Amino acid sequence: MWVKKLAIGFSPIGYLVITSATLLYDVNMYFIQDLTNKVKYNKDAGRVCMEAMLTEEEKRSGGFYKIQGSLGVYMDFTHKEILKAVDTFINKKQFASGMHKQFANAW
Repeated sequence: MWVKKLAIGFSPIGYLVITSATLLYDVNMYFIQDLTNKVKYNKDAGRVCMEAMLTEEEKRSGGFYKIQGSLGVYMDFTHKEILKAVDTFINKKQFASGMHKQFANAW
C-alpha cells in the first residue's frame, strides 16, 4: 500500500514550506523478512533455498514463499516460530487494511 503525506506550513524564519513524503507499506516483504529471520535462528523451522531443492516430504509438510524467481523460503507449518510469523503477517495485513480505509475516509 502506498501512503502519501503532504504538509504545508511556515519555516522557522517565516517562509511558506510544502513537504511531501511517500511510503510503500509492503506487507509481503515484511513477511519474507520475518520468515528469513525465523529460519536463520531456528534450523527446524525451514530454510532459504531454491524451489527445485525441496523434497517431496517438505512439499507435503510445509510451504514455499518465493522471494525472487525460484529463490524463496521453505517453512515448516508445524513449527511454533513459523506460526508466530504467520500470525504477525495476518496482523500486519489487517493493520494495512484498516490504514487504507482510514486514508480513504480522510480524502
